Amino acid sequence: IGGIFSGCSYLGKPIKTNNNTIRNCTVYDYYGDAISVFHASATNYTVTNCHLVSSFIAGNGSECAHKGEQGINIALGSDITITGNNIEGAIDDAIATHGNCANINISNNTISTIRGRILIDGVTNGLVKNNTIEYLKNGWAGIMLTMGPDTKAPSSSDNVRVENNTIHIRKGVTVLTGIMLYAPGKNIIIQGNTISSDDPQSTAGIQLAER
Repeated sequence: IGGIFSGCSYLGKPIKTNNNTIRNCTVYDYYGDAISVFHASATNYTVTNCHLVSSFIAGNGSECAHKGEQGINIALGSDITITGNNIEGAIDDAIATHGNCANINISNNTISTIRGRILIDGVTNGLVKNNTIEYLKNGWAGIMLTMGPDTKAPSSSDNVRVENNTIHIRKGVTVLTGIMLYAPGKNIIIQGNTISSDDPQSTAGIQLAER
């Protein structure tokens, strides 16, 4: 199911984790989440200088089924720092922060990806800065900001900055868009990002879409 988990409560009381740091770890051949706060909430949670290698890279894959999980996944929490990590061959989200997370810093990560992305999903006070994303295979959006998936009580992102990130699309690869604002919320700033492609792309580098 995955590599390093915090919480991971399936039944019973919700689990809360505080003041955890995951540093200088390698998770090799991940297919479930490599590092995850799962069925739990985390406060003051840091993942830094880790090396995550997906099953696509570990197995020298040429094609990849539309499955697999996150490199780094935070289901719920606040004061989250994800910085300086190397994620190779993300199959699903490379880094995902889900509904009702607050005070998020995702910076200086190096990501190569199949379909994966940095997902900001219902976050208050977020910074996504100086990350490098390289597409190895066809994909969706390199960075996506969206409201939470619960349509009865959607969590809308507020006060999020996406700055100075670099997204590169290799030759022969097509993506939907570089940065997608998918009903993103309010007070969103996108600035100083670089999106490049070895081949012409048929869609916009930055796209605003209604959910």
